[in-house]
Amino acid sequence: MSRYLYLDCEATPPGQQPKDPEALAEWVKLAVRPGSARIVCMSYALDTGEVFTVETPQAIAQVLHDYKGARWVAHYGIRYDFPLIYANLVRAKSRGAVVRDLAARMTAKPWETSLVDTSRVGGAYVKLVEYAEMMGTPTKSDDIGARVYEVWAEDPARVRRYCEGDVLALRAAHQEALKTGLHQ
Repeated sequence: MSRYLYLDCEATPPGQQPKDPEALAEWVKLAVRPGSARIVCMSYALDTGEVFTVETPQAIAQVLHDYKGARWVAHYGIRYDFPLIYANLVRAKSRGAVVRDLAARMTAKPWETSLVDTSRVGGAYVKLVEYAEMMGTPTKSDDIGARVYEVWAEDPARVRRYCEGDVLALRAAHQEALKTGLHQ
């Protein structure tokens, strides 16, 4: 059994892209709000380095269930990925043990939780690229960033590759941080 489950979610705003520039600007902001955004894919890696990608709330719930004994690691996980997953599972009417487990992990005290958020280093928030550079590990090569909604509409495979690249960068940097005691 893997000790760590590394994960990253890519999301788009809900509904159709508006044509009006002002409405578009507001609509794009919804992609970074965990309660509003829709997950288009979640990539995850195990200790072994194997990477997988799933796209449906049911598949995400199954992954979390399968690795419920592992520590779940995400960059900006506490502020984004974990609340995003929770909101998407609730919207999909998932009401089982996975949703309860995720809620319990998110509300636990920092020393009690099995969620690891690698974005906070030394009291400051850092980007994944900065975290990987600090750890001396490879970073991703593609930077879609806030344009996921645009790229997903044209090339979903590129978004999947981008998400997988984030997970591989996260895994490598976190494993290096484990050696230094920076993260658990």
